Amino acid sequence: MRRLHADLGITFIYVTHDQEEALTMSDRIAVMNDGLVAQVGSPEDLYDRPCDRFVASFIGESNFLPAIVRGMEGGMVVAECEGSIIRAICTSPQAVGQRVTLTTRPERLRFADGAADPALAQNRIRVTVTEAVFAGERCRYMLQAADGAAMVLKEPSSAAIRRRAVGEQAEIAWSVADTIIV
Repeated sequence: MRRLHADLGITFIYVTHDQEEALTMSDRIAVMNDGLVAQVGSPEDLYDRPCDRFVASFIGESNFLPAIVRGMEGGMVVAECEGSIIRAICTSPQAVGQRVTLTTRPERLRFADGAADPALAQNRIRVTVTEAVFAGERCRYMLQAADGAAMVLKEPSSAAIRRRAVGEQAEIAWSVADTIIV
């Protein structure tokens, strides 16, 4: 389809329920929810900056963390989550004390002791590994935060990366740029 589009030079409207197909074949995507357009944008925009929880969960897999706004720093919200301070990208001012939901993608999380660049991993919380699945090219970990919130961490598989065991306590880290309010 992409080759045909390039050869013909005309606009295509392609309807699919396959999110991966939509991401790989499209220049722009319209996500529909209950018959209404929820968000329109490039595949990167929809994946990296979903406008709400529905789009974040519909396009790919997301972690959702409840938090309380403690302040604003420039274009970022400073929130308390799991007893830690988490910073997130914010498109509009948030009131101090307001309850919000933060989201980040599972492949953007890292175990803090293995984070390559500490400057990129400014957000951190403590978790317990509840499930560890080796899937060839990656390891998928189910994690539980102190308040019971479930999270998923997807880590590339490598002999150089220590695998985690069920029951292990760890700290996870991720970039502020990969954290948004939905």
